[in-house]
Formats: sequence, structure tokens, C-alpha cells
Amino acid sequence: MPPAHPPGTLESPVTSRLRAAHEGVYRWPGDYPGFSADLLVREGVDAISGRITARADAEPEIAFSEGGPLAEWASGELVMMVAHRAPRTFEQADGRFEHREGTLEDGALRIHIEDPLSSSYLVDDRDRIVEVTRSPGSMTFAIRVLDASSGPGSGWLSRVFSVSFWEPRGVLDRVQTYQDDHVDLNGVLLPSRRHVVTTDRAGIGVRTITLSGHATLGGAA
Repeated sequence: MPPAHPPGTLESPVTSRLRAAHEGVYRWPGDYPGFSADLLVREGVDAISGRITARADAEPEIAFSEGGPLAEWASGELVMMVAHRAPRTFEQADGRFEHREGTLEDGALRIHIEDPLSSSYLVDDRDRIVEVTRSPGSMTFAIRVLDASSGPGSGWLSRVFSVSFWEPRGVLDRVQTYQDDHVDLNGVLLPSRRHVVTTDRAGIGVRTITLSGHATLGGAA
């Protein structure tokens, strides 16, 4: 599919809005080599330890003291946490896809992305993404930012957000509420804790990932 903004052409208002929203998200500097940290994952009385080595241009290396569902869940969360902070340009991200302007919702603009997940973004009047929806397969999920904070220099990152999962025909399957904490290491914000509360038909579950002993890697990957 051709890029939404071919070189040498005037950028449309909706593309400019989407670009501003992308560039407003806090990401690590382009030359950031990555970090390592110790891991502790808890669910009730269960706990496993581990370690992560994360580089901006590669999937993180994650090892736990034991395997199982808790380790698999934590690995998936950590991969996403690193991916969301890794530096990438608009053209490498949503700028690759055609997109179109949607409706105004409480003053925020819905922008539809023609990507494989039929994504859409709700962008407020400060060009911040306040909601993301995606539809992998038959299920749809919506991420709603409830609280955000500013990163060093520029950019914002979500601190509290909820993820609602919807089955076909609009049936709510579950809701997960996330709280993310960060630590400033030499002017770069790194994840220090992710606390997740899941509410579904089985009840309420709580899981926490704690990262500690952060160290900047000695060189680029």
C-alpha cells in the first residue's frame, strides 16, 4: 500500500494531526543503547524472579527462574512495554498506512487507520491520543488513557489506562486496568513497575511486574 503522504506532496490536515499525535508520545532517544534490570513478578502468593536486557532495535531478552503462565504473561507485557518506548518515526509506524478522518467525540477526533488490525485513534485538542481501538480477529479491544505524565524534555506517556475486550455482537469479555511507574536513569524514563487488575466473569485478579537495579547497556546493539 502506498504511504499516506508521498514525498513532495502537501500533507493533509488529518495526516498532520496523526503525525503530531505520534510525535507527542515519549520515546527513548534515537541513540539510546538500552538497559538491563532485575524482574520480580507477583500474583497472589506466587512470585517468580528474572532479568531483562532490552535494546531499542531488538526484541528484549527475558529469562525467568521458572516457566509457566505467569512467566509467559509477564514476557508479553515486557515486550510491549519496550516496544512502546522504542524510537520510531511516523513513517515507520502509522504513516505507512492510509488513514481517514472520522467523527468528533466530545471534542476529540477519531482517526481510522487502514492497517491489518483496523485500528483507530481518538486524538484530543492537544494532539494527545486518549483512546486506541484494534480488532485482531473477531475480538475488539479499546485502550483508554486515564492519566498521563510528561517525559524528560518532551513527550507524554500513559500512567494509568484501561483495556476493554469485546466479543462479537458487543459482549464485554473483560476489563484490565493498568498502572505504570517509571524511573529516571540519566535522563531516560525506564519502566519500574506495571500493576494490572483484571475483572472478568471469574472475578478479580491482580498481577504486578517490578523492575529494579536498572543499568544502561554499555553500547548499541
